[in-house]
Amino acid sequence: MGLFAVLREPDNPFSIVHCHLNLWVLGGLFGHRRFFFDVGLRIRADKGHTVQRFEVALPFEPLDEFFRDLYEEMQQQKNLYLIFGKKVVGQHQPGTGYTIDYDGTPVRVFSFKEPQEPVPPASRQHDVTLRKLELAQPIAVNSEGYVRFRFEATRMGRAWSWKRFLLAKNGAIVDFRVADVREVMGLAGADALLDSVIEIQRLFMFVIAPASLVPIANSPSLHYMRMLEGPDWESYLGRASYFLRRSQKMVIYEWRRESVTPLEPFRGFLSLARPHGYQGIGNHVVTALVTTATIAILLGIWDMTRVAAAIASVWRWLVGLALAVGLLKGVSYVSFVKGVLRVLRGAFLKTENSIMRRLKR
Repeated sequence: MGLFAVLREPDNPFSIVHCHLNLWVLGGLFGHRRFFFDVGLRIRADKGHTVQRFEVALPFEPLDEFFRDLYEEMQQQKNLYLIFGKKVVGQHQPGTGYTIDYDGTPVRVFSFKEPQEPVPPASRQHDVTLRKLELAQPIAVNSEGYVRFRFEATRMGRAWSWKRFLLAKNGAIVDFRVADVREVMGLAGADALLDSVIEIQRLFMFVIAPASLVPIANSPSLHYMRMLEGPDWESYLGRASYFLRRSQKMVIYEWRRESVTPLEPFRGFLSLARPHGYQGIGNHVVTALVTTATIAILLGIWDMTRVAAAIASVWRWLVGLALAVGLLKGVSYVSFVKGVLRVLRGAFLKTENSIMRRLKR
């Protein structure tokens, strides 16, 4: 299933005062969906140690080449208003760097160290990905720092799973866990991982999804729902939200929770569905095929012999397709072919990113 958690290094404890999580479900080319996962952490070095390195557990497999430090975005006043939903003061202070004040106490914003390798190290077990992060400068003892960063993904595992019927996506289920022990029991070193989980004193969890999906169930109760402010977020996202329908409406769902620990984890569940009467393109295709076949039979265009021959022909075609798919699936595990597919996917995603960035205002 997977979970999100912030993990400390051995013998280097610290506190997480605030944790802001944003799961974005964005449109792309040809109906493709891209997921952004933003993490904002207010870290307090109150355990007698400086804080420069930590690890995060993710409930999905990120696209490592699209990791982004949002330090620059945090320096735009407009983005601060959008992120925190109120007037936020951002200032460059001599000797202390760039600070923001969103709750009455100024806090310094830290950036991440430039990776020595093209991709920072990550490890994955089952549905949990562990990602190591290092700040450009340490957070001093008895002080606080705020960091914000983004992972991108094409699939979110159980954190976002589509409800499907044949070719159609009829809805989605969000099952997001924070510090949930149930999600690590099958992992190697589960006890050590749980011992390193940092308590989140206050959690803010947001899901930003298309308005074409309406909520039918949620647990626990949502703090609120509202419409997204549309193109205003494009400077923060660095791209347009949609390829063709830039005015596409989106809805924000928010949970809030005090004190999230392995003993008291957060489990957010949200079920979304297409509204009654709405049919996606996949539904229309299936309906058209079934209707055409039914009318043809009723009008006597096909006699039973021709129907049987057609069914046999379709069956042979399906068997052939299944064999071809199986063969390709087997070949795809060859390292060379996997490498080619990875390059092609990366090229498509970079092209999509470039187009969506050009579309933003």
